[in-house]
Amino acid sequence: MDRDRVLATLADMITPTGGLVIVNDNCLVRPVTDWQRAIEEIQARFLGTVRRAGSGVFVPPTESYELVLGGSRFRQAERIVYEFERQWTLDQVVGYLYSTSFPIRRLLGDRRASFEKEITETLRACCPDGRFVEPVHLAAIFALPPT
Repeated sequence: MDRDRVLATLADMITPTGGLVIVNDNCLVRPVTDWQRAIEEIQARFLGTVRRAGSGVFVPPTESYELVLGGSRFRQAERIVYEFERQWTLDQVVGYLYSTSFPIRRLLGDRRASFEKEITETLRACCPDGRFVEPVHLAAIFALPPT
């Protein structure tokens, strides 16, 4: 997305007593555990290493949210990081993979059943109890509206 344009639009919409919060966590697309890395490897085998989003290709932003906010009309951006553990079940993991902006279902086509089978078998081998624990670093960036 055009982050500068979105911030300019939001600056015109937010009341003087309002504010902006940008929330982002590491989720399953930035693996930190063995089971998450296994998912990433399976996805790469089935879908390649270029991440697609919508009808295009996902290109990670090169500038931090704080830097982009600093160039906007918003003021006093502050980052707070919350750390906690998130527990997933196998069904939740598969459901999440299909719910992101990466069009996994469409790209898998008739290989969907094979993908799900491999994910299931691999994750069961990683965590036989069926509980997948993810350390989460959730960042919330708060900014005040323009004066």
